[in-house]
Formats: sequence, C-alpha cells, structure tokens
Amino acid sequence: MKLPLSAALVFALLLHAVAADANAPRRPRAAPAALAKPALQDGQKLLSGTFTWASKPAEVHEIYVVLTPDGDKRWTARYLFQWGGRDTEYTGAIRGDLQSGEVEGTGDPAGAKRTFIFEGRATGSGISFNSFETTGGKKARQGTGKFKLEA
Repeated sequence: MKLPLSAALVFALLLHAVAADANAPRRPRAAPAALAKPALQDGQKLLSGTFTWASKPAEVHEIYVVLTPDGDKRWTARYLFQWGGRDTEYTGAIRGDLQSGEVEGTGDPAGAKRTFIFEGRATGSGISFNSFETTGGKKARQGTGKFKLEA
C-alpha cells in the first residue's frame, strides 16, 4: 500500500517523535518520604520493623507499632506504615511475650472489610512474623516481617 505524501510525512514525523521520546532522559521518581517515628506517652512501648507483601517481594515497608498496656502481656496496638505512598494506620491488639515466646496480633483499617493478622516468635533479636489477611472470613497468607522492641 502506497501512502500519499502527506500521510507518509506525518508517519515519519510520528516515528521520529516516538524515537526521540524513547531516548529522552527520564526524571527519577522521588523516593517515598520516610515514615515519621511516633512519639510515645507514658507507659507505651514501640515496635519498629519492616514487612514484605508476598505479591510484591521487592517492596520492603517500614512499620511502627505503638503499644499501650491492656493487661498481662496484652496491648492495644496502632500500626503505622505507608501504603501506596500514603500514611496508613490500622488499630488492633497484640498479645504474647515481646521478649521471648509466641506473639500474635490483629489490626483493622478504618472502614475496611478485612483484618490484618500476624503470628510470630520473639527472641533476643526481635520478633519474626508471618502476616495474614482475612477477607470474608478466609485467612490468607500475605507476607513476612520483623519487629524490634525499642521502648
């Protein structure tokens, strides 16, 4: 098929523009802002750490958990992290021995129909955990992480 001269000229210009765009330097994406370390009130403890979502293993997310005592080896928990570039907060509870032994926790985002669950073990080096999510009552493994007790 032979293109009219004007169509051929437009096609050639379009190819040139695409090639030039492909070779143009790209602006680097800004790194996500660092997650601010939360201030604690009297009696509160802080867990800091990271988690990795199984479906996105190249992304490591920073997380803080503010713990407020709620009985023997029980705390209410505020999970603070960034997701999709936004500061995110889940609220829930944690129970177990934060120094040595089994630890488990739950967290819920405001208005969501799912619950975050983690199950782990505390040792001298911190708490290693597996995370799960329940949607519609079904528990599905979502990733792994590690917490360190700071205060």
